[in-house]
Amino acid sequence: MESIYRKNGPGWQDLDDDELKSLLFKCLEDRRYLVVMDDIWEIEAWNEVSVAFPTNSNGSRVLITSRIKEVALHASSLNNSIPHIPPYELPFLDEDKSWELFSKKVFGGGTCPLELETLGRQIVKSCRGLPLAIVVLGGLLANKEKTHRTWSKYVGHVNSYLTEDRSSCMDILALSYNHLPRRLKSCFLYFGIYPEDFEIPVRQLIRLWIAEGFIRQIGNRNIEDVAEDYLEELIDWSLIQVATKRLDGGVKTCRIHDLLRDLCISESAEEKFLEVCSDIKLSPMSKCRRISIHFANHPYISSNPCESSNIRSVMGFGGVVGLESPLDKGYYLKWLCKSNKLVRVVELSNMAICCVIPKRIENLVLLRYLSISSGARHVIPNSICNLWNLETLDMRNFEIKCLPKGIWKLKKLRYLYLNGPTSLPRTDNKAGLPNLQVLTGIDLNLNSMRLFARARFPNLRKLGLRSASGRFIDIDSVVLSLSSIYPLRHLQTLKLCEFMIILSDKISLQLTKITLLDLRVCAPSTWGVLGSLTNLRILKVVGCGMFTLECNESSFCQLEVLKMAKVTNSEWTMEKGAMPRLQRLVIERCNFKTMPLDELWCLSALRDVEVLHPDPELANMLRQLQMRDGCKLQVYPPLNPFPTTN
Repeated sequence: MESIYRKNGPGWQDLDDDELKSLLFKCLEDRRYLVVMDDIWEIEAWNEVSVAFPTNSNGSRVLITSRIKEVALHASSLNNSIPHIPPYELPFLDEDKSWELFSKKVFGGGTCPLELETLGRQIVKSCRGLPLAIVVLGGLLANKEKTHRTWSKYVGHVNSYLTEDRSSCMDILALSYNHLPRRLKSCFLYFGIYPEDFEIPVRQLIRLWIAEGFIRQIGNRNIEDVAEDYLEELIDWSLIQVATKRLDGGVKTCRIHDLLRDLCISESAEEKFLEVCSDIKLSPMSKCRRISIHFANHPYISSNPCESSNIRSVMGFGGVVGLESPLDKGYYLKWLCKSNKLVRVVELSNMAICCVIPKRIENLVLLRYLSISSGARHVIPNSICNLWNLETLDMRNFEIKCLPKGIWKLKKLRYLYLNGPTSLPRTDNKAGLPNLQVLTGIDLNLNSMRLFARARFPNLRKLGLRSASGRFIDIDSVVLSLSSIYPLRHLQTLKLCEFMIILSDKISLQLTKITLLDLRVCAPSTWGVLGSLTNLRILKVVGCGMFTLECNESSFCQLEVLKMAKVTNSEWTMEKGAMPRLQRLVIERCNFKTMPLDELWCLSALRDVEVLHPDPELANMLRQLQMRDGCKLQVYPPLNPFPTTN
C-alpha cells in the first residue's frame, strides 16, 4: 500500500471501497505481484477484495491465511487465471521444530546453553506444538534471567503463565470462539468437561450434545449426522484436533489443546455454563448448570450431604476410590436422587467407582442421559422405566442378565448399550421402542428373534448380538435369526459376538457394516453368503481361527474396508475380480497359512494397507512385495530391510 500511496499521492485514504479496489486493480495491472492477506474470517470479505487483483497470467500470486477451512477452500476454488493451490493445513510442530522456534524467540541468533537445553525442551513440550503458545512463551523467557532457577518455575505451570497475559495469547485464541456461529459455541465450551490430554470418544460426545439440547433438528436428517457436522465444523475452525479415525474415515476420537481447554473453562465460568471441581462439596449457591468432577487419586471422598442446587449435568473422570468410600455404595446416584431432581445428564462411566442404581432413580424425571459403571452383576430396578425422558442408557460395564419388564415404556430411548448377553423382556402386546437407534449386548434367543421380526425397533440402525454361552447355532437357526431382522429396514451395522456360525443360504439384508467378534466356527459357505451382501462396505473379523476365506470374482463387490485381527491358522484365497472396490486393508496380529498378496496388490482401488505385528512368514512376504504406485503400505513395528545373519 505504501507504493500505491507514493504513486497516487495524498488523499487516497479518503476513497470509498469501490474506488480503492479500482485503484488497486490499476496499480497491479500488467505487473507481476505477490499479495499476502492475513487472517481472513469470512468468505464475503474475500469475495469483496478478490476483484481488485487482476488475472494477468504472468506468475502473480495471492496468499491468504485463515483459521477457517471453509474460507480457504472457497478462495482456492475460484475460477480465474491465477493458479489455485489446495489449502495447506498447518500441522502442529514436532519437538525439534518447537525447540527451534522457541530458541529463535529466546536467544535470537544465539544458541541455548547446554545446561538449560534439557529443562527448556521440557518446558516447550508443554505447548504441545502450538506455534502461538511457543512464541508467547519464548517472549516471556526472553526477558527473564536465563538461569536454571528461573526456568524451573515454569515446569508444570506453562499454561498459567500463558493465560496471565491475555493480550498475548488467550485473547488471540478467543477471537476464534467469538467468531463462532452461536449454534457451535455451546458445543465448543462443552470440551471443558474433559481432563487435560483426554482422548474424547466422538460418539459419546455426540450423545452428550444431543442430551444437552445443543443439536438442532434439520428437516428429516438424522440428528446424529447433524451433530457430526457440528464437530467437523469445529475441526475446520482449527479448534479441535482429530486423534484417531474410524475405518470408514470418520472421526473416532478427538482432543483439544490445553490452552483452548483453558479458554473453554474461563469462558464457561463467565457465562455460568460449566464448572470443573475436584470434590463433591458443591456450593448450593452455584449458578453453573454443569459440573465436571476430576479426581486425582483421592483415597477418600467426603459424603457430607449437599443441598439442592441448579445442577443439570454431572460428569466425572478418574479417581482411585478407597474400599470404605461411600461412593462404592452408589453415593453419587443417591445424592442426585435426593437433592438434584432437575438433572438431565449423568456421565460417570469414566470414574473408578462402583455405582448401584437406587430405586429412587425415578425421582430424576428429567433425566435424558445415564452412563455409569460397575464391576459386578446387578439388577436394574423397574423404577428406571419411569424416566420417560431417557434417551441414552449406557450399561456396558454392568453384568445384566435381563432388562426390567417396563423397559418398553421408554419411548424416547435412542441408545441402549449393554455388555450382554442380556435378554429382552417378553411382551404380549405391541409394545416397542420406536426411537431406538442403537441396541447392543442382546442375547440371540427365540424371544429376541420374535421381537425383531415383529418390528418392535423400527428405526434401529446398529444391532449387537451376543451368545449366552458360545452355543452352536446351526444353519436353520442362523438364517432364521438373520431373517428375523429383515423388518429393521434402517439397520446398517450388525455385530455378532462369540457365535459358531454356519451360513449356506443367501440373506437379503441392506447392511453396510458387519463385525464378527470371537467366532468359534465360521464355515467357508458363510463367507460366500456375506460376500453376496450388495451394500456391505466394511467388514471386521476379530478373534477367529481355523477358517477358509474364499473370494470369487463376484464376492464383496461393494466392500471398501476389510480389517482382520487375531486371525490364526486360516487360509485366504482370492480370485481375480474379487473385492473390486477395496480401498483399505488392515491386518493385525494375524497368522495365515495362505494369503493372496499378489492378488491384493493388483486391486486398482486399494490405497492403504496397514499391517500390525505380522508373524515372521508374513513379514518375509512383505519384504519381497513390490508396491504399485498410489498404494501405501504401513508395517508396525517397522521391518528390517534385510534379515540379519550371524
